[in-house]
Amino acid sequence: MGPHPSENVGSEGRSVIRERACGNEAFSELCRCHWGPRIDLTGHHTSERDLSSGEFLVVERGASTGFYRVDSGVLIASKKHFGQCRQVLRFYYPNDIVFSPPWEEGWSVSIRALTKARVEIFDYESLGQSFWKQGDVGYRLFQTASAECLRSYEHGGLLRLLSVQGRFAIFLVEAISHLGQRDGRDIVLSVPMTRIDIASYLGLRTETLSRLISRWKQQGLISVDGRHIIVVHNFKRLQLLARNCSVP
Repeated sequence: MGPHPSENVGSEGRSVIRERACGNEAFSELCRCHWGPRIDLTGHHTSERDLSSGEFLVVERGASTGFYRVDSGVLIASKKHFGQCRQVLRFYYPNDIVFSPPWEEGWSVSIRALTKARVEIFDYESLGQSFWKQGDVGYRLFQTASAECLRSYEHGGLLRLLSVQGRFAIFLVEAISHLGQRDGRDIVLSVPMTRIDIASYLGLRTETLSRLISRWKQQGLISVDGRHIIVVHNFKRLQLLARNCSVP
């Protein structure tokens, strides 16, 4: 295995998301909501918490006293309507800000770790004190919290406005920027989420996603090793698919 793609694939992959070649308003809004400017929150957290795989960070209808920043690992946010199937809202990667989703009547919402993870906890009460002690810091933290909250809950809805190929390409590019490893000319991506979770997040039927994966395998774009390993053989082509994700 070569160097971690945070030194190569990561920055290149994120530039694909930021720089939309053709004028797709939905994509531009997606970029604004998810990859907008952030401030450095280092040193402002009040505590840390280690999570084992499958452990809940936020339980259904749990009261929240703050927000979190992912230090390591991958988390999943989902909601479930009583008597209906679960809907995946978001995947969280290192450096992402995690908020408890707003409670909705008839829905139960939760956030849990897909892998072993560590999060930094930002307590609202402690942050409130920073308004009085360090007004500029407090204002910037509030600004960041507001922006990240919008990104978190608008991202999935905007993603579903794009083409099927574009949605999956964007998901892979983002995942590669956090989890991918180079192996010669290929990129090996170990995804902790299931195909059902990915399909739910992208607003697709599992069968639709499976057909797309089969087609990309036949075209030589990717190969699959087991349930959680995706090998990307042509990353530049994947970038093009992410760029050209026209609205269906």
